[in-house]
Amino acid sequence: ADGRFLEVSGVGYQPEGEIGLDGEAVALEDWPVLERLAQVGVLCNDAELARTDEMWDIIGNPTEGALLPLARKIGLDERELREQMPRVHEVPFDSERKRMSTVHPTSDDGLLVAIKGAPEVLLQYCTRVLTNAGVRELEPERVEQTLSAATEMAADALRVLALAYKLAASDTDLEDAEHIESGLILIGLVGMIDPARPEVRPAIELCQQGGVRVIMLTGDHKITAAAVGRQIGMLEEGDRVVTGEDVERMDEQELAREVERIAVYARLAPPHKVRILQALQARGEVVGMTGDGVNDAPALKRSDIGVGMALKGTDVTREVSDIVLADDNFSTIVAAVEEGRIVYDNIRKFARFLLSANFDEFITISVAILLGWPLPLLPLQILWINIVTDGLPALALGVGPAEEGVMD
Repeated sequence: ADGRFLEVSGVGYQPEGEIGLDGEAVALEDWPVLERLAQVGVLCNDAELARTDEMWDIIGNPTEGALLPLARKIGLDERELREQMPRVHEVPFDSERKRMSTVHPTSDDGLLVAIKGAPEVLLQYCTRVLTNAGVRELEPERVEQTLSAATEMAADALRVLALAYKLAASDTDLEDAEHIESGLILIGLVGMIDPARPEVRPAIELCQQGGVRVIMLTGDHKITAAAVGRQIGMLEEGDRVVTGEDVERMDEQELAREVERIAVYARLAPPHKVRILQALQARGEVVGMTGDGVNDAPALKRSDIGVGMALKGTDVTREVSDIVLADDNFSTIVAAVEEGRIVYDNIRKFARFLLSANFDEFITISVAILLGWPLPLLPLQILWINIVTDGLPALALGVGPAEEGVMD
């Protein structure tokens, strides 16, 4: 905001906290730009902040949800603001546009257009910038400064959103999305982090140990995706990070060759995910795909094993998935892979034991028949031997614990 980095204290979705600059608390009256930033963050937003079981939680998209406690810390109650300025129109977000706009009436009978989106996209529609000293022209140097700041934030594994607004006349044609989203006033950037759970890195290491390759497909900025990939141990030496535009430029043969060396894909659209999936399958890979949004549904449907999310997943993704994770936790998938290998290992032990035990009986009876001797074992005797000597050992082998190295 206004060319400076501000830090917001507070854990998770706590509305309590304060704004700081260089370790010092900020006086909000000295930062009028913050009020507009919080206002736009609340209005162009479908999430809700809720108190459950002695803790704060978000109903809706976590990225949008992070903007609500930010507004509370700045001193703005999202419920009151939404009542005062109800939404009268919306241009929804999608992965192609990379931005979302909402329109709200103002007290002077005009309209406020609130918009948020990817910085590199939103800046193309901004002509001015809001500062603590008022609205100024958005000079090319300021554009470069803003993009540089967004890159710096992304390198710290932050998901970065740009916020902007526009004041329009009450008779504005709301169906003309191009007009609504032109001539915007840039407010600033907001960076938020969704830290990986502590168990994710060990789970990925276990996957790699077990020959299961993990690939990240995200709509985040390339630098953010790479930073997260390094944090969780997904990016190794020689692995590439590419964007949806890079995938777009590759033909099917090139993508099939390169997909083996690409560990992280960023700024993807739904068709890109399907192409990546098909390129992996063309190499003979068995592909499990996880996802929670509507945009993930086509790839989940085409994957060998579609894994949906019960908590954050949409109805569509749950319907097309083969498996739904009750806890939305990646490590649960790895635990399921390990359990599957234990079951498979035990089935092999079970089968080997029964084949070896019964082969002795088969040889004994076959030799007796070939030599014309009487049968050494009658059917009831064979059954009795199998019950006494085979049943319990085979059962024990079938339900035994994991052998060391089952994930090697």
